[in-house]
Amino acid sequence: EAGVWSSLKHPRVLQFLGIHKMEEELYLVSEFAENGSLPGFLKRRPDVDRKRLVTEIAEGLAYLHQCGIIHGDLKGNNILVSRDEHVQLCDFGPAKHVTSRTSTSLRGTGSIPWQSPELLQDACKRTFQSDAYAFGITVYEVRTSFSDTSVCSST
Repeated sequence: EAGVWSSLKHPRVLQFLGIHKMEEELYLVSEFAENGSLPGFLKRRPDVDRKRLVTEIAEGLAYLHQCGIIHGDLKGNNILVSRDEHVQLCDFGPAKHVTSRTSTSLRGTGSIPWQSPELLQDACKRTFQSDAYAFGITVYEVRTSFSDTSVCSST
């Protein structure tokens, strides 16, 4: 995660500050997003300009894709809101930098409501297109305050 994240410099991406080692644990350090995650922010500020927020999310995702990076788990809980109420993409654990020497996609778990249908099959990999699908669900989330906690779980 640190390798991909540390290479990113954009106003719509949470800034990576470094790694802190305490005892045997490594911690990734970032700037502080005072307004927390996007779903919580939307609950506290229902009157906010949601079109602007969606535009900023699109700017961040476009930047990642221009850098050849698949986010892999785009959703409201992986978008933080800064003190000045601008969005910043975060959680680059499943992200992968795609080069001519690597696959054009990646596998891994994610949040089911934001996964494109083909990702529900074990053999499928995340792609730029599956990020675009997750963006569409995230737009729906921003417009309606839908969240993964409002979806039935399979227990």
